[in-house]
Amino acid sequence: MLQMLLDQVNSFGFEEAGGLVLFESAGLEDQGNVSLRLRLECDGERTPWRIACRGVRDHRLQFGWMTGAIDLYDDHPLLSEIVEDRVNLYVSRPAADPARVALALIASHSPMLRRWFSETHFFNAGVPPQKVLASYGLLASGPKSVMKGYAEVLSANAVGWSAPRGNDSPYYRTDEEVWTNGEHELRVLVLGGSYVIAAGFEAEQTDLM
Repeated sequence: MLQMLLDQVNSFGFEEAGGLVLFESAGLEDQGNVSLRLRLECDGERTPWRIACRGVRDHRLQFGWMTGAIDLYDDHPLLSEIVEDRVNLYVSRPAADPARVALALIASHSPMLRRWFSETHFFNAGVPPQKVLASYGLLASGPKSVMKGYAEVLSANAVGWSAPRGNDSPYYRTDEEVWTNGEHELRVLVLGGSYVIAAGFEAEQTDLM
């Protein structure tokens, strides 16, 4: 039933004449099972829906009319902070032009990443990236996939870097194993500016309110 709802709201006719309203939620306090209530409006008709979210790990809800993408994702930047190992990325050899490299790091963010995270979200909060790039130290910390992108930018600009993989592990520079992620069952339901990360989702039409 959830796919039926997604197909309807992403159809051409609905995008032209319809809208989706998120107006109620329940269960947010226990972060376990969350229930969302939505109202589908198209050509003067209103259809209420309920989405049950099982095994919720994170969420952000904005009530009211939804704008933007409405879909279910198996792979999404919002999952990275939960399912990927966290990697600390250090500068071991300074950049010739720290400001230019800092801009290149920000430019490496995918459009999807920019939508959900600020451009400085993964940088060392205590020190501006230009200052770290001009010397040594912790540049950024975050999911493997993002840190791998940063490392590629550093290498392309002849900046030395290291990424410890644990207190007793050696530093990795080119070994792909440090960038490998494990299996997980979580998915992301994106509802415009809202999202829910959970293990399962079920949808059903309900009685009119």
